Amino acid sequence: LSGEVDPAPSYPPWWFIDADSRAGELMKALIKEQGCVPFAKTDRDDDIACFDGADCSGNPRVVMVCSTPERSYVFADFTAWLKQANLDPSQHRIT
Repeated sequence: LSGEVDPAPSYPPWWFIDADSRAGELMKALIKEQGCVPFAKTDRDDDIACFDGADCSGNPRVVMVCSTPERSYVFADFTAWLKQANLDPSQHRIT
């Protein structure tokens, strides 16, 4: 991902987290799916974007861990997630 994303990106309502930070460790503990590596969160729906840690392709899919499990969804990769994150916040919710 180096060079592909502004080093200080802003994708409201998303914010990036360091998976090794205290917040990242807490999110990992809250996520029940094994192998998920959280990297972003939105306060809008309390959704957490995670890389699929079991995907060894070098371009892992993004698994959305949602506050309501019936609303969970997946993106093919980070680029697909980022494209959605760049949309107007009123348009980004996927159902």
